[in-house]
Amino acid sequence: MKKITYLLLAALGFVVLGAGVVFAQNYKNMMGLSPQDLAARQQAMFQQTADILGISIDDVKNGWANGETVTQIAKDHNISQQQLQQKMQAYANQQMQQELQTLVSQGVISQDQANKRMQVMQGRMQSGGNSGGGMCDGCVPQQQQQQQQPQSQQ
Repeated sequence: MKKITYLLLAALGFVVLGAGVVFAQNYKNMMGLSPQDLAARQQAMFQQTADILGISIDDVKNGWANGETVTQIAKDHNISQQQLQQKMQAYANQQMQQELQTLVSQGVISQDQANKRMQVMQGRMQSGGNSGGGMCDGCVPQQQQQQQQPQSQQ
């Protein structure tokens, strides 16, 4: 009887241990990312913020660890709200240009289409409008569209 009990306990231990290994290998955070993907995503966000602000990645990480927003981190480095907006807009323009150039080089769109799209997106950024970068302008619920329109058009 003792042998059966020991065998059952040993088998149960292997099952629990095996389940723990499987769980660890299949761990996903709340966003469904593997630990490696989560780490890469966060590192990229730190790097992007450092690039935009022109500061070290360690300064960004320290600010983040202290619960600071990007605006607060910028302020800590004597970057005004206006300068921050300019830096973010310049970075967004650079990213859009690179993405559009990729679409051109992959044969998805022509250079003329890329140029036109860049003008449209820059116009939207300058006007403060953000109806998205895709083709879903009609996806905004009608009530929100009416709120976004000037009073003369309603």
